[in-house]
Amino acid sequence: MGRDVLIEIWNQWHESTKKEHKITKEMITQYLNEKTIKTSKYFDFNILFYGFIQLTNIVILSMNLVGYMNNPGMRFTIIGMLLVSICILLYGINIFYKFRVINQYSDSLRNLIDKQLHYYRTHYEIWMVLSSLSVLILSFALNAYIDNNNGYYPIYNKALFIGINIGVFLFLYGIQKFVGHFKFNTLRTYLSDLQKGTLDESIAHEEKKRRYRWLIILITIIMFFIFILGLIKSYAFTLGHLH
Repeated sequence: MGRDVLIEIWNQWHESTKKEHKITKEMITQYLNEKTIKTSKYFDFNILFYGFIQLTNIVILSMNLVGYMNNPGMRFTIIGMLLVSICILLYGINIFYKFRVINQYSDSLRNLIDKQLHYYRTHYEIWMVLSSLSVLILSFALNAYIDNNNGYYPIYNKALFIGINIGVFLFLYGIQKFVGHFKFNTLRTYLSDLQKGTLDESIAHEEKKRRYRWLIILITIIMFFIFILGLIKSYAFTLGHLH
């Protein structure tokens, strides 16, 4: 039965009587199961997206390692970042596999949601920190590759450089935390309705999502462009060429 049809039946059932339409536990479970699978796709996409960033980091850092071979400080820094990127990639592969196992081998929808909630509170929380860090590594690797001046990478204002990177990290982590927390609350809503045998909270949650979806998308796009422009200007100031 389609999602909209089931919601319509539930609303009619809630407003009038149970005589015309009967909402069964199986119908509720099927609806919540479809919504849970859809929600879990976000986590899959996030891990794959940042996994690609790790591969990009490994490639660019490897090229930088050759370019800065005669600079001991940069060589040490690049090797460290390279090892961190490899570890993040391996961790991403590990939690991606674990999440797939949860989705494929859970014996009930309630068990599935319980495991996904635990996954979010543990493995995925760590992943949000590591993936945000990996974007900083990517930014550093790209700038080091572009601004390589005969094996020397100038940082003229180290305090500002560190401050910018901390700000960028908090910004990236904040966005992931905001979206992830919304997905987490979505799963908790589904679990609550599943336990009660209703769709009240899920339908209210869907209405809230539809109401704020475009606003959230617009704010995210605006913040992303502000972040990019700020990053370009900041690096131009701190790492720009001095003649």
